[in-house]
Amino acid sequence: MKFLAIITMSIAPCFGSIIFSDNFDASLGATQLNADIPGWNEVNGTIDYIRNGAFGLACLGGAGGCIDLDGSTTDAGDLVSTTPFNLLAGNTYVLTYWISGNQRSGTDTLTVSFGGQTNTHTAIASSDPFTQFSITVTPLANTSSGISFSHAGGDNLGIMLDSVELDEQTGIPEPATMAMLAAGLAATALLRRR
Repeated sequence: MKFLAIITMSIAPCFGSIIFSDNFDASLGATQLNADIPGWNEVNGTIDYIRNGAFGLACLGGAGGCIDLDGSTTDAGDLVSTTPFNLLAGNTYVLTYWISGNQRSGTDTLTVSFGGQTNTHTAIASSDPFTQFSITVTPLANTSSGISFSHAGGDNLGIMLDSVELDEQTGIPEPATMAMLAAGLAATALLRRR
């Protein structure tokens, strides 16, 4: 019986899968001001694509690419996912993203929206390091939603964005988990016969 208890305790109640991920490393080959980022729309202004080290700016982990959410037109833009995501009732969706201050001067504000929920980041200081944030949504009915990053400002010095990921947690066990549970039940049955 102890064996069964150990196996069943190791089974997580929800099982996740990544349904979207963009670390911006492969978006464009070089720094590009007022950029068009594949998989995203830039609306109500502009954003800049930055390769790590360009203009003295660092991306998450000191490598790859990232986004300066206040482009070089003094008109900060919104970065919106091109394709909306179909969200199923009862499933839990977790959007994670990393942001840092603009790495130059002053403070900035950013509103992140997904699935009817928003995170508003106010007074993000230029020296604030990359930090991970998340939005968790469990819709009551089937719906669809995009991901939106809306930067307030217009001085060409924007909050830096990197590594956006959307996970879905369904509560449906994976085949390997089911096999492990079946093995535990079979072992319990054998132990009872002895």
